[in-house]
Amino acid sequence: MARSIDEIQQEIKVTIRTYPSLDQFLFPEDGGSSVSVFNLLIYIVSLAMFTFEAIIDNLSTEIGNKSQEVPVGNPQWVRKQMLLFQYGDIIQLSDEFIPYYAVIDPSKRIVTHCSVSEEFSSEIKIKVAKTVGSTPQELDGPEIAALEDYYFGNADQQGIGFAGVRADFITQAPDRMAITGIVYYSGQFVESTVKQNVIDTINDYFANLNFDGVVVMNQVVTDVEEVAGVTNFQISNVVGRAWDVPLNSGTSVPINGTYQTEAGYVIEEDTLGATLINTLTMSQI
Repeated sequence: MARSIDEIQQEIKVTIRTYPSLDQFLFPEDGGSSVSVFNLLIYIVSLAMFTFEAIIDNLSTEIGNKSQEVPVGNPQWVRKQMLLFQYGDIIQLSDEFIPYYAVIDPSKRIVTHCSVSEEFSSEIKIKVAKTVGSTPQELDGPEIAALEDYYFGNADQQGIGFAGVRADFITQAPDRMAITGIVYYSGQFVESTVKQNVIDTINDYFANLNFDGVVVMNQVVTDVEEVAGVTNFQISNVVGRAWDVPLNSGTSVPINGTYQTEAGYVIEEDTLGATLINTLTMSQI
């Protein structure tokens, strides 16, 4: 970032005072003339340095902006393009091969959650979801088909993808997690109220998890133990699973471990909280 002219002048003056032979030349604040050749030279040099630094700043900004537009094909660029996808519209490519829509219509951008990861040097995994109300949800058949055409291209449009790079699209209903444990709470609190607050806290943790994030069980315990009245939360069993995987075939998650979501997001086993209510044991102390 360019320094101001005053900052540059001050640095020059500090350096000058390290040379005793120049002590005879006074700065304006020391009683010298602000229009003396000596002080004018300091100002002219400072102005030139400021101008040069400002030019460099502008050039860096321009290069940075261009680099964000150029189709580099890395995961960050692909993710940005997925979020810009307009359902029902045809993508076009400029002479510089930059994808664009003739009419920008944010209301058609159905992909609200996306992660892109490199599996191998020529393979990427694109995980996507849309938002219905305030809840993430998988794309339906026509929507994911249109998104794949957007990337791979078809007879009617050029895709944004790169030749030789295989993309695997994933969109599915949320993962589910079943948590079994004991909640210890103070006797002056109402059991039903504490239990519901614990359930709400766990569901809030899932709801606020970053897309394609990792569930950290220690953080779940920490959040629950901050609920009013709760003194301790001891988890005895955790099972995580993709939506279509039977509960008894789910992944056993260490009580102090983590769970990587398959769909990119996760909910408690029963969206109404029934399963969690049945598997949380309340113990008054």
